[in-house]
Amino acid sequence: MDAYVINLDRSADRLARFREINDHIGSVRRFPAIDGAAVDRQALVRDGIFEADILELWRVGAVGCGLSHLELWGEVVRSGRPALICEDDAIFHARFGALSGQLLGALGSAWDFVKWGWNYNAPFGFDIPGLTTIRWIVRADVADISLKVDEFQHYEVAPTIVRLRQSFGTVGYSVSPAGARKLREFCRPIRRMQISGISTAPIGNGGIDVMMNAVPEIRAFAALPPLVMARDDVTTTIS
Repeated sequence: MDAYVINLDRSADRLARFREINDHIGSVRRFPAIDGAAVDRQALVRDGIFEADILELWRVGAVGCGLSHLELWGEVVRSGRPALICEDDAIFHARFGALSGQLLGALGSAWDFVKWGWNYNAPFGFDIPGLTTIRWIVRADVADISLKVDEFQHYEVAPTIVRLRQSFGTVGYSVSPAGARKLREFCRPIRRMQISGISTAPIGNGGIDVMMNAVPEIRAFAALPPLVMARDDVTTTIS
């Protein structure tokens, strides 16, 4: 499938580091991230991309992140091909290609969206096939995390695919044309909303990853354990 990495023009060093760490995943096309500080906010409202009352609440980075993912979803719809989309702080497991291929193969065509990694300081909710009456919730202990790139890329893992119920972050995922269409149609305009937290109070819309949890009738899955993590030595510049 097509593969994209979202990267700001001013962050050439991050792109170089991404390619150095992840040269094993093959050709990944750079998508110039949209700079949330440079966009015409009035045009975003006029064009129906944002509603005015939410635009003032979103951080500059969240605006750029949301717009970048919306643009890529549009490209997936236009191309008619599934895509791998990631951000430039992503670390891919050394066997990502083979393992992700096996998991997608097991799903066949019955998927819209598959997360390969997520924010580990937030709750992650999922269902295990065959145990649909039980909702599982996990949260990583990140009080003293120090991620070593080589250690993560080469840890022994036999991931399974789970039905995704809630997660946050957009570090790395695959999306089908049908999934991209559902995401794009639901997330435009970006607007005020709350989602039900699986282990917390309702969560207000502060980023595109929040909205992605509320798309109706989307066939969303995740790899467990994850096959992508974010570097812990940088702060993301697009979200």
